[in-house]
Amino acid sequence: MYRAVTQRGLFMLHSRLSDISWDFITVDSTSGEQKFSHFMDILQEAYTYSFPKKTYVVRSDQGNNISWFNTELRAMREHLRFLRELKGQYGFVSDQYYKNYKNLYRNKIRKAKIYANDNLVKSSSNPAKTVSDIINKKRDKCLQL
Repeated sequence: MYRAVTQRGLFMLHSRLSDISWDFITVDSTSGEQKFSHFMDILQEAYTYSFPKKTYVVRSDQGNNISWFNTELRAMREHLRFLRELKGQYGFVSDQYYKNYKNLYRNKIRKAKIYANDNLVKSSSNPAKTVSDIINKKRDKCLQL
């Protein structure tokens, strides 16, 4: 179990905390401890709502053999998910901007795969066999669809 701190969650947290009336802090009839306790309850509730618990499964069939997926692509994927959320729920993002960013993400993935395959072939002791293995893997995936 974990709580993923995402851009979407941060947006929800900010929006939730902005909507709360903080007038209870200035009330003289309550003690400082009560004010602090109420403040912490509000923060905890907003945090648990904005960043829900998630479970993750480690897939044994994919291990660590996806060497081309780097931190830049991971950040772009998260940003694309955030844009899709903003576009779908709130309409803050234009269709054209979303489409352009999605195309940019796809092109970066394509280039990363090509770069990884190039490095694999260059570092191989038998480049011809490595190239045929890469092609056969791609062909097998296409036939399974």
